[in-house]
Amino acid sequence: MIKTFSIGLAGILLSLALMQPASAATLQVANKTAQPAFFTVIYRTHFCKDDLGVHVAPNQTVSLTPGLCTVKTVYASITTRPGFSLACLPHNRTGASLYTVTIDKDLKNCYVK
Repeated sequence: MIKTFSIGLAGILLSLALMQPASAATLQVANKTAQPAFFTVIYRTHFCKDDLGVHVAPNQTVSLTPGLCTVKTVYASITTRPGFSLACLPHNRTGASLYTVTIDKDLKNCYVK
């Protein structure tokens, strides 16, 4: 009984893992601002470890390798001056391979696109 349950559970987990698109094999997060940014990438399933606090220098891009995991959403924060930061609003684009953070000229709003 327990062996049958374990085999069934393993089959379900394997099928869930295989449902993820292969297009997300490489994920890039880009900082198109003059300030440092920290990205948080949340993946759709709990089987994937979220990428938290990924530092991206100004005007730079960092590559992540999520494997078969599908992106649920991407958050970012930008340090505008020492001790102050902006939380950037996410534009949910599930499964994209590039996410870019931008900031308004007045340094009041930023977005992840």
